[in-house]
Amino acid sequence: MLKYRLPTIPGFMPETPTTNERAVVEKAAMLDEVYPGWAHKVNPRKLDMECGNRCVLGQLYGDFADGMFVLSSTYGDIYKNPVAFLERPGVRKQWVNEIKTRRGEKNGVNTG
Repeated sequence: MLKYRLPTIPGFMPETPTTNERAVVEKAAMLDEVYPGWAHKVNPRKLDMECGNRCVLGQLYGDFADGMFVLSSTYGDIYKNPVAFLERPGVRKQWVNEIKTRRGEKNGVNTG
């Protein structure tokens, strides 16, 4: 499997875990609209935000770039703030939290 580092885009958001986590919450809500059930298709154990086919969009659409293309057709401004889909402080952990919340899990244990 080819692993490559996704591009970093400085200047879009301050590089702090809090703002990055907030971006993930927003993008997770967006995925709820455009890809119902997305959290059940993403494997948090394989989640790798540096890998184009193991990141959130890669697991949903086959590749990071394909996912960005699909989302941009619905949300034209997706490229203005893609930080939630890139490797940044706190991003992977927040995606795992969002996935577990939508699955009804807490600390990896199904509560539903």
